[in-house]
Amino acid sequence: MRTFHGMTGTKLYNTYKNMKRRCYKTQGKDYKNYGGRGIKVCDRWLESFHHFYKDMGDKPDGMTLERIDNNGDYEPSNCVWTTRSSQSYNRRSWGDSRIAGVYERATGKWRAYINVNGSRIGLGTYKDFFEACCIRKSAELKYY
Repeated sequence: MRTFHGMTGTKLYNTYKNMKRRCYKTQGKDYKNYGGRGIKVCDRWLESFHHFYKDMGDKPDGMTLERIDNNGDYEPSNCVWTTRSSQSYNRRSWGDSRIAGVYERATGKWRAYINVNGSRIGLGTYKDFFEACCIRKSAELKYY
């Protein structure tokens, strides 16, 4: 039996559809950066829009859906509503490392940061890439 939610065409429902498209439509322009990298939507959200809505609530004005761990799946524990400007700091393409929150500065040193509740928190600059990654991972455990 099909359930009708009455939210077709809303910004929230469009966010839901776009999330699924990025992960599963192989011909989509964004697929290579999402589904092509193994990013999935959790079974609960795939099962129904109602579950997505229940977990995420209404979409606040001016906010976008962000995965906290840029390499993680779309699931309740890894998604938050955030501003576009805050989300721009949590990208794979930021810097050279391919690790969210770690990038190489022009000086050859590695900087670590984390976004928490719309604010960017600097975690320091390190000579060693591995050390910067460990600091970032520690911050994820602390803040998320």
